[in-house]
Amino acid sequence: MFTNVSWTNYFFVIIFLLIIYYIIIGLRFYPAEIRNFLFNKKKFKVSASETKILSKGKTVGTSSKVGELVVRLKDAIAELSGKRFIKQEFFLYLQLILEEYPEIKNSQFQSAINELIISECAKYDSIMFSEEELVGLWSEVA
Repeated sequence: MFTNVSWTNYFFVIIFLLIIYYIIIGLRFYPAEIRNFLFNKKKFKVSASETKILSKGKTVGTSSKVGELVVRLKDAIAELSGKRFIKQEFFLYLQLILEEYPEIKNSQFQSAINELIISECAKYDSIMFSEEELVGLWSEVA
């Protein structure tokens, strides 16, 4: 019965079925990552809000740190928006990111970063934060 099926045909069918399987798994469990990979070709393009943030910098070191933070926050919010997190987990993850940039706390950039977080969350229709919650977020940053 199976003598009519060659090994080449067998391997093509197996590879085809594996590709279909991984496409289904990817679409089911990783839709946000696939969407970001396919449609975010210009990942490091500086937007108007980032330009506004960077133009406020007094020193090159501070502005480069703000630029790094902006990119990290945008990537994190894009990544987390596709997953199901409760607000407290999302809040703690943002806090961990902000703790890596203590020089930005209580600086002129803090309100611009808050606006960026609010706008990015709104862009992805993920968990929304109020300005008061973000001020509380900064107060918990060491």
